[in-house]
Amino acid sequence: FGQQKDIALADEFFAVNDYSKAVDIYHKHVLKDDFRQTVYENYRECELKLKEYNSLFKTLKKINKSHPELFLVLVDLLDVEKLGEFTKDYNKDYKRLYQAVKDDDYTLYQVAEYLEDRKMYSLYIQLVLELRSHKKNETLYAQELINIYQLTGNTAGLIDEALLYIRRSPQDIEAIENLFQSDFKEDDYKILEQKLYENIGNETHYVYRELLVWYYIQQKDFYEAFVQQRSIDIAKTEKGYGLLKIAEIATSNEAYDQAIEILVYTCEKYEGQEVYVEAKTNLIEVKEIQVKSNYPVDSVQINKLLTDYDELLLVAESQSEKARIEHNQAALYAFYLHDNNKAIEILTKITKTAGISRTRQANAWLLLGDVYLLDDQIGDASLTYFNIENRWKNSIYAETAKYKNAQLYFYTGEFDLSQSMLDILKRATSREISNDAIDLSIFIKSNSGLDTSYDALQLYADADLLLYQKKYEQSLFTFDELLTMFPNHSLTDEVYWKKAKLFKIIKQQNKQIEQLKLLITNYGDDILADDA
Repeated sequence: FGQQKDIALADEFFAVNDYSKAVDIYHKHVLKDDFRQTVYENYRECELKLKEYNSLFKTLKKINKSHPELFLVLVDLLDVEKLGEFTKDYNKDYKRLYQAVKDDDYTLYQVAEYLEDRKMYSLYIQLVLELRSHKKNETLYAQELINIYQLTGNTAGLIDEALLYIRRSPQDIEAIENLFQSDFKEDDYKILEQKLYENIGNETHYVYRELLVWYYIQQKDFYEAFVQQRSIDIAKTEKGYGLLKIAEIATSNEAYDQAIEILVYTCEKYEGQEVYVEAKTNLIEVKEIQVKSNYPVDSVQINKLLTDYDELLLVAESQSEKARIEHNQAALYAFYLHDNNKAIEILTKITKTAGISRTRQANAWLLLGDVYLLDDQIGDASLTYFNIENRWKNSIYAETAKYKNAQLYFYTGEFDLSQSMLDILKRATSREISNDAIDLSIFIKSNSGLDTSYDALQLYADADLLLYQKKYEQSLFTFDELLTMFPNHSLTDEVYWKKAKLFKIIKQQNKQIEQLKLLITNYGDDILADDA
């Protein structure tokens, strides 16, 4: 009991950083088996804080002699021998540690844990590298070294070990990519590129080229990613699908010219093969994006796209491929050539086609509803959306259709009915739909509370529908009518924002900037002003 009181007193001294008083008491008990575990850590820290390396060295030497099985003590002994420059003892004790772990993995991992806990990373690395040499296996313990290099910020070492590791375990390349992505700064990527090229010439395995593809994608250099993937594609007979993936990423990053270059190559290389129709469809879709980004949209170019799709339909074999192509054609006819009847004809055919996926079917139905709305066939649009809800209950398609119906009722001035549908959609599975429903619901409530006639809100809805229908001049006229008839209305900031977006579409940048300035000047504290 007296010894426990003694230790408690030492703990009090330790707690207030009075190490010299604490260490004297701890020292009396650290060599006793009954109390060593209780006082060991605090004793060691006191000696280190006081830089009494000689005293700590002698104590640990005694404990190690009595208990050679306590590898933590041996690790701590090596630590203090390094600090106190007891070189002869350090070299001898390191050899003992090495002998203990070289053929005993359980002891090795126990010692490794101690070394990591004590932040003795240099010794950890030295030990592992010597064991790797002893066992004549240059990829041994790569994961452990990756972890240590990551902890110490040794980028070059981390990359070297990661490259060794994926050579042995190429199936883990994604884990290594995630590691690099989470840890790397811009300069680190340059080191990776250099090391990959140093290794790539000596390797028959294509994992390093795959990593180069990933590297160039991170750099948004899609052409260089394509060059590497092209070699992989040929060697591994990937049949062009790796190239499609890079083109898809390039497209999502708006690198359309590079995406087109990749897809043109893929179509030429694999014409008549399995990947061809998908690659050609992707190619036409990217060209579509470029054509539609211009204003006014060139109808000649739209017709050229439709012709390209017609030619592709001649070689498409599966119903799914044909449905995708025809879906794209219907959208072009409706939204850019204003041939809604042709679009409805195509989409009706797709909805009756057997052997296509649920997604293709549902998307055709959704677009059919959109075209009816575009054509002012409000009843048919709403009925189509209701049919989708009933046909694909509790699905993303049903939720999308319900939201489109809520929007439709907003456009037609049935705000209470729209609100009731939006209230249901706030709990939608899709976060995007849920957020959109919340935004539209708040918008209706915020702009109708003081206006029981809903006149201003109806004008806004009319203008918004005209914008959806790409009737830009009529939409602008209606927005301006709202501003004139209802000056300083709560909708004014929303009108400025919508007009700015509309002017952006029709490439009138000066007028777009003018609307944004009005928004910032008059509604500086508004969320929309932040967006502006």
